[in-house]
Amino acid sequence: MAFVDQDKGWVAVVGRKLLSTNDGGTSWATEVPEGIQIDFLDEKTGWAIRSGLDGTLIWRTTDGGDSWIHTMARGTRLRDIAVVSEDEAWGIKRGRAQPEPGQPSALVHTRDGGASWQEISHPYSDRLDVGLDGIFFLDKTHGWVICAGPLMKDPTRQGWESRPPMILRTEDGGKTFQIADTPWAHSGSFLPHRFSFSNANEGWLAMGGPLLHTTDGGKTWEVVTPKVNGTQNEFGLIDCSFPTPTYGWAVGYGGVALRTRDGGKTWEQVETGTEGIKGVRLDRVVFIDEEHGWILGEGGIPPSDMPPQHPGHGISFILKYRP
Repeated sequence: MAFVDQDKGWVAVVGRKLLSTNDGGTSWATEVPEGIQIDFLDEKTGWAIRSGLDGTLIWRTTDGGDSWIHTMARGTRLRDIAVVSEDEAWGIKRGRAQPEPGQPSALVHTRDGGASWQEISHPYSDRLDVGLDGIFFLDKTHGWVICAGPLMKDPTRQGWESRPPMILRTEDGGKTFQIADTPWAHSGSFLPHRFSFSNANEGWLAMGGPLLHTTDGGKTWEVVTPKVNGTQNEFGLIDCSFPTPTYGWAVGYGGVALRTRDGGKTWEQVETGTEGIKGVRLDRVVFIDEEHGWILGEGGIPPSDMPPQHPGHGISFILKYRP
């Protein structure tokens, strides 16, 4: 889901349908491309991707979605993307979120609109037991990648046991990447892990449990377990959005939506009408300022006044924030 201002936005819903709105989400139209991952650089430039067995179909627009051009990246199956210009983007070549040895994912980069992709070396490039799980670029210079693993054999159990995830960061446009170990070992979400940076220093990461927070551009991270009404709660948080260093939202399993006004020191739970509905999760949240925000949810049976809905393996619905 991506919004470039209070009116213009796009969202990929269940069924691989890409929808757009010009009125802040009051009404929606189906776009020509299909995709499950989208990223918009500004109100004109955006990409949508759909991976298949033989590669990735990439759709690009430079006129705000009025027209789209498509490219087939054969042999490159992408699971996440970060756009930095009309022709340049970073991506994660599809493997597994927590791969078995010999089946890693890879960091890739394109400068020709996605026609060709180059694998980029990073500190874990030679590790077959480390998978890349999410990517975000604030601009052409500053970017972050979440790594799941490494995986290590547990002699007391069958299979593989996950170890603490790591974060890679770059401050030179991907020429070099540095490692920042995260202090939290649990990774409960099978969705791509989601970053939110309000500037080059202040950032957050949702990973299916508590949140991670950095104030130094990702060199160091701390665990933030949201405290609601003075009590810490173990929420399963899938996504977060911080338009400013102090104001932000986090959403997740069970229809939970949390808001902070003091940089994560305290939180309040905001009613969305989805709390307690069986099978509901809130997957994405986007706030462009303190008054304009949207949440994408899936599963369960949401109230009838939550359009658009698209039947498939579940039901997608969009919530628009009203201050």
